[in-house]
Amino acid sequence: TPSWPGTERTPSAASQEVFCCTTTSTARPISTGGARSNSLLSTEQLAANANETFTMTDGTADGVRALYLKLTSAVSLSATRTVTLAPNTVSKVWIIENATTGGQSITISQGSGSTVTIANGTKAMIYTDGAGATAAVVLANPTIALASGVTGTLPIANGGTGQTTANTAFNALAPSQTSNSGKYLTTDGTNTSWATVS
Repeated sequence: TPSWPGTERTPSAASQEVFCCTTTSTARPISTGGARSNSLLSTEQLAANANETFTMTDGTADGVRALYLKLTSAVSLSATRTVTLAPNTVSKVWIIENATTGGQSITISQGSGSTVTIANGTKAMIYTDGAGATAAVVLANPTIALASGVTGTLPIANGGTGQTTANTAFNALAPSQTSNSGKYLTTDGTNTSWATVS
């Protein structure tokens, strides 16, 4: 029997609190009944081109409990589909990847409260508040203040200019200015170049 630092407590059946798992062969209790799981990653599949509910069964180690939940689909989705995480009394954090086919978004729901829509091919960190019938899903992606939380320069290859001023940024993106004094910037509809004023 594993021992755990701190004080152990058993979540109530009403709250169905979910405890965090470890990567070892055992984990802390994940629900009333003492079921255990070591899965941090799971793939769940939408069986049809329709909304679907994935239920976390109490007292059972199932894939829906994973921290990282990759959602795929057995068929190509033709519209945005709603994935409901049940039961609506579970308060938990997930990282969910929309890996469904068809290029459609998926909307994550738990109750009648707020939902989170995840674009195809992207991931989102969300949490469910487990409030029952009115349960909500909340986007929990970390946010960065661009004015104060980012330092350094972003290279052109990564969508930046590699520069720190407007003029040098333009020069970095424009065609080479060497031997092109007095010319103007033009385009052939695809690429820019310098041309002589006629």
